[in-house]
Amino acid sequence: MASAATARSGRSTSAVVFLGRRRLRLDERDLIGEGGEGRVYRIGDLAVKVFTVPDAAREQKLRAFPTLLPPRVVAPLDLVEDGRGSVVGFSMRALAGAVDLHRFSQRRWRDGQVDSATVLALFRDLGATVERLHARAIVVGDLNDGNVVVTPPSSAPLTAGAASWTPWLIDADSMQFGAHRCVVAHERFLDPRLYGVDLGTTDALSRESDWYALAVLLFGSLLYVHPFGGAHPSYGTMLRRAEARCSVLRSDVKLPNVAARPDVLPDDALAWFERVFEHDLREPLPSCILDTRFVRCACGAEHSRRSCPACTARVHVTPAVRARGRLRATPLFATRRGRIVAAVVQGGLHYAYEEDGQLFRERGAPVLPATGEEAGDALASIFRDPARIVRIAGSATWVGARGRAAKLACQRVLESRPIGLVHGELAADAGLEGLVLVEGDALVRGANDTRIGQVLAGQTRVRVGSSLGFAFYRAGSLTVAFVFDPRRGVLRQIEAFPRIEGKLLGWSAVFDEAHVLVTFATEKRGRLEHTAHLVDARGAVIATDPSGDVLGPSLAGRAISGGNLIAAREDGLVLLRADRAAARFVPVRLFPEAEDFVSPDAELLVGPGGSIFVVTHDDINHLCFTTD
Repeated sequence: MASAATARSGRSTSAVVFLGRRRLRLDERDLIGEGGEGRVYRIGDLAVKVFTVPDAAREQKLRAFPTLLPPRVVAPLDLVEDGRGSVVGFSMRALAGAVDLHRFSQRRWRDGQVDSATVLALFRDLGATVERLHARAIVVGDLNDGNVVVTPPSSAPLTAGAASWTPWLIDADSMQFGAHRCVVAHERFLDPRLYGVDLGTTDALSRESDWYALAVLLFGSLLYVHPFGGAHPSYGTMLRRAEARCSVLRSDVKLPNVAARPDVLPDDALAWFERVFEHDLREPLPSCILDTRFVRCACGAEHSRRSCPACTARVHVTPAVRARGRLRATPLFATRRGRIVAAVVQGGLHYAYEEDGQLFRERGAPVLPATGEEAGDALASIFRDPARIVRIAGSATWVGARGRAAKLACQRVLESRPIGLVHGELAADAGLEGLVLVEGDALVRGANDTRIGQVLAGQTRVRVGSSLGFAFYRAGSLTVAFVFDPRRGVLRQIEAFPRIEGKLLGWSAVFDEAHVLVTFATEKRGRLEHTAHLVDARGAVIATDPSGDVLGPSLAGRAISGGNLIAAREDGLVLLRADRAAARFVPVRLFPEAEDFVSPDAELLVGPGGSIFVVTHDDINHLCFTTD
């Protein structure tokens, strides 16, 4: 466990455990995952999980764990003990380049990178693994999009087809077999028939609950929405919708803007999903879905129909400018064959988008060199990587992937440098003032290699705005966070920054000139939680939304200006102010006329005169409120 003094200094901490006769030093820099039940470290070709609270029941379960499991199950290998001989965890195979299955339900990540045919191939593989476990009388139990990870082969391009992605079941120590129950399940994937059931005292989890979870995972991966996502006028939360069996397949449910139309699926697939989510059918994934053939329309949408449902829906062209009361919405840009990968306001609106594997800036200017020879082999592989990260710095564009970032302008590479990784995320960010990156235990300005301050190597994440930056790391039970000026000066630690609890699933940061709003998505005891903090440039936490009740359960759909917040909800835009005395956010005004133009998954950017740019995965609209 890290002491406060050590953690705040940026020095790594370590603990010693034993794997058989092998002595292992677990260093904070080797941490690759953290959740409610324990922490996972990478040690060579092994991953070592150390329980937060070791107990006799865990030890008994590990000693009784079945052997010769299906090859896609990352099962416990050997017991890990502390210096007194007590079992505190176990070792397992480490998976290189793995991403959570959760990514496949994120349109901005999957669109253009993994097609629907590949998704179906992946689920055929995953479903077969689950069936083989069931044949051994083993129930996965806590089957969710964080306990399934997916790896691409390092020797093939990420889009090499059905065989290029391999699903793995991890956290196998929670599986249910014999007298050893699975005592926790994520509520988003738990069969609604089991809501309120004490999983620790019953054998409620079963093959049927695994089948339900598989259906939820596949539905979300194909359509980018949970079966009980969206919004309904009578049921305010996803759980209430699930209890009422009111799925997104109903006409009175408003889909999120990011979701694909359900009717891109064939009728028999839609009918099967309806029987599962609304009439409690429980069975393995059927061939009517897994054997579906998709085609990609010229508009960019994938579907399995004779004609594209998305194109059919756009037959009646909407006016260029739409008005709702005092609100005027002007379309600025749309791509039907790709996705928007970055957008910022730096004096004016700047954005980057991908189409047909190519990267463009506003007005259609190509970003990448015309030939691979002009970039060199190392950079060419980054530019071809569909998982590349794109950042905008005025007329220049930063592109990063696979541990390297390059700055480009006019299809020329201006500079490039290696970048470290933190849990698969680049340990760097770039904005108008250039690149800021983690090098060893230091946060550095890339433009002049000046040191901003000391951080924890291998664990520090960073985001930058035009005049403010934010960085944080976790060390033991502490969360250490900083603000800084990307242009000059040193790190300023945020005193008493609230601790991140549970497994970190994702995070975001939005800035104005003197504030940052940082939001964390975490999983704790099977529940997805969103926590947001508004911090000023001096490092003071001004306000907190501890559970997402005020700002909403999303990492997107929010912007700040002058310390005030604007957030997108299903019922429109809401303006909020930060109450410093109470350290909370207070809603000031709702703008329901914006309901048709915003959603919590869209990105909001503050434009001139208090206007808002709404950026989705494929279009940008400009919202202005008139005074007449």
